[in-house]
Amino acid sequence: MTFSVHFSVPTISGLLILVSSPVLVWLSYRYFLPGRSHRLFLILDGLAAVIIAAMLLQMDISLKVPAREKGRWAVLVDISRSMNLGPKGDTRLDRVKDFLQKSRFLRQLEPVWLTFGTRVKPLEPEGLTSLEATESSTRIGQALREAARHLGPRASGIVIISDGQETDLFPWETFSQQISCPVYCLAAESQPPPDTGIVDVVTNCPVYAGEKVQLNVSLRQSGFDGRSLPVKLFHGTNLVDQKTVQAVQPLTSVEFSLPGLSPGEYIYQVVLEPQPGETVLSNNRYPVPLRALATRIHLLYVETSLRWEYKFLKRYLESDPHLQPVFLVRVAENTFQQTGGEQLEIPADIFTESFLNHFDLLILGDFDFTTLSPRQLQAITEFVAREGKSLMLLGGEHFLKGAQHSGLETLLPVIPTGQESRVSTGEFSPVLTEEGKSFGLFEGLTSFPGLDRINQVHSIRPGASVLLVKSSDPKAALLAISAPGQGKCLILATDVVWKWYFGQPADKTIYELFWARLLRSLWGPEDYLGLGRSLPEIITSGRLFSPGETVEIRFASSGKLTGKVNYSVRTADGQTLPLTPVDNRASFVPRQEGVYLITAEAGGKSNLREVIVTSEGTELMELSPNEALLKKIAQFSHGGFFRLSEAHLLEKSLKEKRQFLTRSFGPGAENRKYWIALVCFVLNLCWWQRRRQNIV
Repeated sequence: MTFSVHFSVPTISGLLILVSSPVLVWLSYRYFLPGRSHRLFLILDGLAAVIIAAMLLQMDISLKVPAREKGRWAVLVDISRSMNLGPKGDTRLDRVKDFLQKSRFLRQLEPVWLTFGTRVKPLEPEGLTSLEATESSTRIGQALREAARHLGPRASGIVIISDGQETDLFPWETFSQQISCPVYCLAAESQPPPDTGIVDVVTNCPVYAGEKVQLNVSLRQSGFDGRSLPVKLFHGTNLVDQKTVQAVQPLTSVEFSLPGLSPGEYIYQVVLEPQPGETVLSNNRYPVPLRALATRIHLLYVETSLRWEYKFLKRYLESDPHLQPVFLVRVAENTFQQTGGEQLEIPADIFTESFLNHFDLLILGDFDFTTLSPRQLQAITEFVAREGKSLMLLGGEHFLKGAQHSGLETLLPVIPTGQESRVSTGEFSPVLTEEGKSFGLFEGLTSFPGLDRINQVHSIRPGASVLLVKSSDPKAALLAISAPGQGKCLILATDVVWKWYFGQPADKTIYELFWARLLRSLWGPEDYLGLGRSLPEIITSGRLFSPGETVEIRFASSGKLTGKVNYSVRTADGQTLPLTPVDNRASFVPRQEGVYLITAEAGGKSNLREVIVTSEGTELMELSPNEALLKKIAQFSHGGFFRLSEAHLLEKSLKEKRQFLTRSFGPGAENRKYWIALVCFVLNLCWWQRRRQNIV
């Protein structure tokens, strides 16, 4: 119990005014009625003066007392399947049930009892000892929201008993708005059993038909240090490949490569052979959907002369089965002659929107842009920035001439200065920058053959990526790329890459890989599909689910999609069910195990996103308790974290946080009418006594 007094003025001034009020009354009685005893009148008038002064000073008198009324509490108990982990008779859930049976303190709170896993369900106190861990997922965030809704605005706190194995994305961005009371987390402990499992499989799909498919398999193990772990790749029942990794670290990985797939969609499966003594086998298999696209890149290559770079690059482009090139060479100022590739009717002006839109990629070799009109430059700019196509500019004697102060300037990864057409000669080696090494474009290529000519490019546009530089001058950019608007633009500041073709056999291989990687980076499968432009990106609330879980889907695009899109989901048994997004969101509930394909289709192209449904979902992908999540929840909500073996500390913590009520007795707005009535009563009583004694 705490008593406190506050004034609207500094406390010392308030006390002085309050004390001076009865003193002034006493002095007036001594001056005007000397020699007579008027103790009762003095007391009543002094009391009235103090009350009036307190009202003028807005004095607040408060008393803090322990609350008699109990707050509202909720206890959430995790009954997901991971709570079954541990020795028989001593699983995580067994320990929880034993604690709940012995804990008198939680029962004294008279809480709302709830169980959770996939869904939140009410629980009668009598059912605490008969709980079973049967839920195939754990949604801690959803459980906390439901508990807060049950408690309402008078919530005092939530106690959650769990191993912290959240299978959903925890809603940190909205947590503080949805949970306004402290959360006290009790971590269910047990030693996880020895286990191996597949954490994830990442592929480079979709790929173009015939391209190499790469699979990176992430593995986890505990309790099998030093063992050999066989990993197998199956297509149906056919064993495609097998590798063995040594269990040295808790996390490791293994890679598989497929030489090339025919056009179509495939389901492969990665299997990690179980080790003797493993009890959880559901995480040892992982289905992997793969996709190869049947398409050819439509490419327009325009050169100013029949130079060596053009001759050898043309030969390579014609040999690539993924390309459908058209070659044009300038024979007069505005006249171009086709020299190979797909036969088209070439218009008088090739730099128009209608002609350029036949192609996915435009290569301009040693081009002098002063020969183009503003309208032609604008057509090239729109081709890249608005239509989402790609542009490659090759070096030479006229490199980027006229690009400065033109509409084309906004596309370039460099800032034109007018000096780029100058060529430096002398042998040098192309060197990958740190950004180039992490870019993935030249993965596996650590060195390149030498070159002896380079255009002078030193001013890089902010946001652009420089991938290759001159060995003797790291500020001289050889290869740079940018992503203006919807498209891409790449510059190669040399005209002698063709010499690699005549070097050692390894140099010729690098030559072919170099151009293949550049073209693939400028127009990959994602560009062909038009993701974000004509087809939306498909984002799901997860990748692994269990039957009965809701799959939340979001369709994202960089702007308004250019055409009508049809949405559907192909179920594990081959049925196609339509989806109707609302505000670019949709959902469905899978009923059986297998691979589900979410599809967005438009204009003969489709984007796919796979969802894998297994009996356990992600529930048993990781077997150790996730105490870090529970600690973070407790910290964010200003609650507390305790292990189940330290549950007595929870009781101590809650007793130290007893709730108090503050009762106000001061002459504030809510009590003023009572204080005015008291002043009137005191003054009238004093006046009545004075009349009785004939004292006016």
